[in-house]
Amino acid sequence: MRDASITWSSRICTWGLLLCGLMLLCGSVHAGPVNIGWTPFGAVTTAGYVDPAGKLILFDGGSPTWTVRAIPYPHLLVPGAPIVLLPQAAGHTWPTVITVSGGNKLVQVVNGGPMNILLPAHNFPVGASLEIVQNGAQSLVLGVTGTGDLWAVDPATNTGHQINSAAESFPFGSVVSAVSAGGQYHAFAVDHFGTMHYYFGSGGVWNSVAIAGGLMPGTPVAADVFSLTLPPVQRLNVAAVDPAGNLVVWSKPTGLPWLPPVVLASGQSPGAPLEIGHTVFGPMVSTISAGGNWNVWIHDPMVGWNHHLVGPGFMMGAPIACAPAVGTFFTIDPLGRLVCANWSGSAWATGYAMPLLAYTPQLVSRQFIENPELPPASVTLLNTSDDPLVVQIVDLFDPRQPPEEKLAAGAMTNIQLPRESGGVLEEVFLVPGPGGVLLEQTASHPIPPEQRFTLAVWSDKETYKVLPFKNAKKGAPKSVTEGFSRRSQVSLGIIPVAPGELLRDGERMDLVQITKRLSNPGAVVHFPKPVSQP
Repeated sequence: MRDASITWSSRICTWGLLLCGLMLLCGSVHAGPVNIGWTPFGAVTTAGYVDPAGKLILFDGGSPTWTVRAIPYPHLLVPGAPIVLLPQAAGHTWPTVITVSGGNKLVQVVNGGPMNILLPAHNFPVGASLEIVQNGAQSLVLGVTGTGDLWAVDPATNTGHQINSAAESFPFGSVVSAVSAGGQYHAFAVDHFGTMHYYFGSGGVWNSVAIAGGLMPGTPVAADVFSLTLPPVQRLNVAAVDPAGNLVVWSKPTGLPWLPPVVLASGQSPGAPLEIGHTVFGPMVSTISAGGNWNVWIHDPMVGWNHHLVGPGFMMGAPIACAPAVGTFFTIDPLGRLVCANWSGSAWATGYAMPLLAYTPQLVSRQFIENPELPPASVTLLNTSDDPLVVQIVDLFDPRQPPEEKLAAGAMTNIQLPRESGGVLEEVFLVPGPGGVLLEQTASHPIPPEQRFTLAVWSDKETYKVLPFKNAKKGAPKSVTEGFSRRSQVSLGIIPVAPGELLRDGERMDLVQITKRLSNPGAVVHFPKPVSQP
């Protein structure tokens, strides 16, 4: 019987291993959650998201374990809707949830109770972004309405105020980041024209300053308060990834103006989500690069920002969240799984938080294996304007002075662009085996190609003209008798190039018409100016 029991136990463990592998291999979702919420919960942290079925999935934990809450949340929420969590009160079963309903209303659910509408006179698109910030005992929730206005509401009193002026408007889905310092709130967002606005105030009184331009409209921003110097001097810090793929940090010491921006790194994904936080290990910034690498920079006041690679094979544009108290960053991988990366002070521990598993599978390694190389695509660039053009071909994987093509008025030219082919992500992770011994398992997942190229388009336009002066005196200079004009390089904007096979061989691009449609002329300020004249 003892041998039979051992054999049966081994079979159970074997089936357990197979089931775990199946969950990790096949547990992907058709659409990953688009927003991650978190809140402190006693000595640990609660983090979660709304899954594609509308279920609120919550995990409690820290390094290295995240445990799913087995009891179903009382409400079905809108898949893909934003979510912020407020701390769970003593005696409550659930944290307070603020999200957007199917009727485009901002709603608050306290301890799983009824849905209460916040700011009932305003609509918030399901794809909006929400931010929660605390100032002492008060909290504010910030978000952009369906009309493009930035609003803040106190969920305890349902009192709200518009923050932006009538001249400022924000695009659908704009990410807002906010902190509290000096007894007031500080909020950041990028408007329709690519200008980053800094708002500061409280209640119904807010002031604003434009601190950067030329970003993509609605570019995600991330802000926090911490010192970067010795002796410590508190600073407001806000980060964003510009259209050239530079991760940039702007800082404002207390009582002083904004300092010149600092570029932490190049080669990141333009306009990508990011997060910044003052953790127990110091300030950290995280984003996912154009090549799919999940990166974190940790600041040391003695040596500056230190780069850490969490791992390859992640999804450009995936959401990122940070729980500073436990030193954990969260993202969603290409398969729709919540991935937790925790810094111990000397190394990263990365694992999955998955609703079908009662434990957190620990990642041992991730390796990205490229698919067979695609042949380059031949692309025809058309200049349908009456002015010459210069086109910069920016390789986001290799930031440098980009090569340039000159097109005369009405001309066309052919260029060859390499195409990324995507690949396969191979993961090795640990799962419990017989007797609780951890065993390695391997899973493979296809990864689509990422965007690699952006075109920056400049036009040589007549920007100044003096007509000839007919009654000029004899001997007057030619500039008076014949007149003259001056031409200058004028930005038309940037054109993102489709990735992989989406960029067809033989593609034709009408540069003038495409830049008119995209309407982002300010974005070129983040690329080197053309060397050539049109």
